[in-house]
Formats: sequence, C-alpha cells, structure tokens
Amino acid sequence: MTAYNTKQKECIISFFRTHSNCCYTADEVIDNVPEASKATIYRIISHLAEDGYLMKVQGMGRSVCYQYCNPSTCPEHMHIICTKCGASFHLDSGTSQRVRRAVSDACGFEILNE
Repeated sequence: MTAYNTKQKECIISFFRTHSNCCYTADEVIDNVPEASKATIYRIISHLAEDGYLMKVQGMGRSVCYQYCNPSTCPEHMHIICTKCGASFHLDSGTSQRVRRAVSDACGFEILNE
C-alpha cells in the first residue's frame, strides 16, 4: 500500500510530536485535530502505530491510548507512564538496561518491548 503524506496526516503527526510526553485516545485526537475527520484519524492512527511512529498503550483505566514514538530510537529504551495523569517518560538506554537487569536478577522475569 502506498503511503501518502496528506495535510491531515501531517496535522496528526504534528499533534503527537508536539505532545510527545503524553498519551492520547483517538477521541482526544479527534477533539484536537479539526482538520481531519473521525474516520481519517482512526485510519491514520492505525497506520502510524503499524509503522512504529505511535506506541499503543493499554490500561490506565482508559481506552487504548497512543503516544508519539521515534521508530529509530524508542525500541531501545523503556517508557514509564503515570497511572493517575497519563504522562509518560522515556527512560534512556542505560537506565532501561539497569531496570531490565534488576528485574531479571530479582525475580527471573524478562521485560519485553511491545
């Protein structure tokens, strides 16, 4: 499938980049990006998540949320999310490795990236 860079797509990407430390539901994006229709926003969010530009976050007592993710650097580090306000933080690679090692050493579990 050919990917086109439309004005609506650019507006959605710009919204997520501008708010890269927060997670948003599709409905919240709809409320903040009037340049695109509801169906277009759902379709573009789906494509951006498949292509690695948005991280899909489930839980926090909300609908599925999405956060901007740089596909060249985000898989290398962990993300932590506040369960009260939804704010997220990118841990650097060194800190991510230390957390993975500590969890593995303490209980034998492995943290997987999704």
